Amino acid sequence: FRRVLFRSQRLLDAQVRDGDSTNMAPLDVETESRLRATGKYTRNDRFSDRITAEIIETGDVVHPFLGVRVGTYFDTAPDGASFPAGGLIDNIEGTDSAAGLAGMQAGDVITSIGGKTITDRTDLVLAVRLYRVGDEVEFVAEREGESMTFVVVLGQRPADLQG
Repeated sequence: FRRVLFRSQRLLDAQVRDGDSTNMAPLDVETESRLRATGKYTRNDRFSDRITAEIIETGDVVHPFLGVRVGTYFDTAPDGASFPAGGLIDNIEGTDSAAGLAGMQAGDVITSIGGKTITDRTDLVLAVRLYRVGDEVEFVAEREGESMTFVVVLGQRPADLQG
């Protein structure tokens, strides 16, 4: 699925095959502005904006890479209930990965990326996708009960992991 720009309309979640744009529901600029103003403009929309801008600027998309394997960290509430509370780094993919170079370690729990709260692995993955290769992004993580801040320069996803 890809977002396609056409004149003053933005076509959302449109499946594009060989330039065929039939059966797409356009979202006009005014409607999009209202959605942004009400906060109903989602992270996925911002991701599509980033991808669209990159395709227009460069003709291609290069995906950022943190270089970690992650899961969801669950904390325990006073009543004993478990709740998702961050992205748990299970493994750092090499010392030359963006996370490794920034000083992150397996066991760190990422709670914020670029000022956005991270509550689970999906939040973490989607937050990283909002940025470009080479962007410097502030990550906040908990390590052994202490809050730590890391400035991460996002790397490029290796070709064998493109998908």
